[in-house]
This record gives sequence, structure tokens and C-alpha cells, in this order.
Amino acid sequence: MKKVLLILIFFVTSFDVYAAKWSDDGLTVKEVITGTSDSIVVLTEGGAVQQSECIANNWVFADTDQGKMNRVYSMLIAAQMSGKQIKIYNTDVCAQWNYHGIYSIKTID
Repeated sequence: MKKVLLILIFFVTSFDVYAAKWSDDGLTVKEVITGTSDSIVVLTEGGAVQQSECIANNWVFADTDQGKMNRVYSMLIAAQMSGKQIKIYNTDVCAQWNYHGIYSIKTID
């Protein structure tokens, strides 16, 4: 019974793990937009649609943790100012405004 339960848990949760992925290409940050809400909007160049129904090169990062927000914002501004490309680990669904959701960001060479 325990094996069946563990296999069932693994099977059900594995869809969430594999649904999100890193963006296929290096992205160039064109605009970073913040406001009074708990979100950062990122407009990029060089990407494609990652999930159907989402708009290519449009991303949104939303979190209530101010520390995370500050780190993501700093990293995006640094990438924009230096011209370094980034990759975005995106969510498996379209977020606000049909933008791709963001889990994580990394700079690439």
C-alpha cells in the first residue's frame, strides 16, 4: 500500500516539476517595469512563446517576499545595463496579461 501511495504521489507531482522549463534561447532585457504592486514586468528580445496562449518576450515575476523582488529586479537591471543575456525559468501557465510567469532568472555568457 505504501508503494502504491508513493508512486501515486510521484506521478501526480511530477507534472508540476516538468511543466516549467528554462527559456530556450538567451534573452536580451529591453524593459523592466515595476509599480506599487508585488510584480515586475520584463520585456525581452530574442525569445519565443514558451506556453501556448502567452505572448512571446513578455514576462511577469510576482512574489510577496520583498527580498526576492529586490534580487530579481537588481539582476534584471544589471543584465539590461551590461547587455548580458538571461535565461528565465518560466511557469507552466500564462500569468497576468497573458505574459509568461517567472520562477527564476540566470545570466548567461
